[in-house]
Amino acid sequence: MMPGVGQHNMGNWQGGSPVGAVSGYPSSSGPPVFDGLPLGTARMYRNSPLTTTAGSWQIIPFDTIQYDTLGRCNLTTRSYNVPSAGLYLVVVGFLFGTIPAANSLAIQISTFNQGVVSQAMGVQSGVAGQELGAIATDMVQAGQSLPDNITAYYFTTYAGSPLLGSSYIYMAVTQIG
Repeated sequence: MMPGVGQHNMGNWQGGSPVGAVSGYPSSSGPPVFDGLPLGTARMYRNSPLTTTAGSWQIIPFDTIQYDTLGRCNLTTRSYNVPSAGLYLVVVGFLFGTIPAANSLAIQISTFNQGVVSQAMGVQSGVAGQELGAIATDMVQAGQSLPDNITAYYFTTYAGSPLLGSSYIYMAVTQIG
């Protein structure tokens, strides 16, 4: 067998030697583990009606937790509370249905201690009746100083009602190391 094939070891960037092993995934007994620490994975979304505020950055108001292996989602602050220092894969999506022409939407991923760490922008122009959406994806280093959290923001020129549900307005977070 080739080295590393069939193994779940992550190597360091310089020499390729393992720095830790992922174990316990998939498992019905709890979340996956990296070097003995549980890796959290969570997803929350907007399920109830929402009218967006145009012209200023707003926290995406998530109101439903789809899953949360470590209990770190906070629907009061609309954020993911980072349990420990590490690298987190974050994906945020936001989608309007049919909107008037010439509107725009931007999404930011931020951490409490570092500020804005990623931004994605979707721009709608010219044709009425099109959808407007944006997705931001980034690997975020967080938790070097606790408490820390990961929060998603939107900015739009359209004051209207986006599509609702787990496929349209969401944030997924997975600790990957």
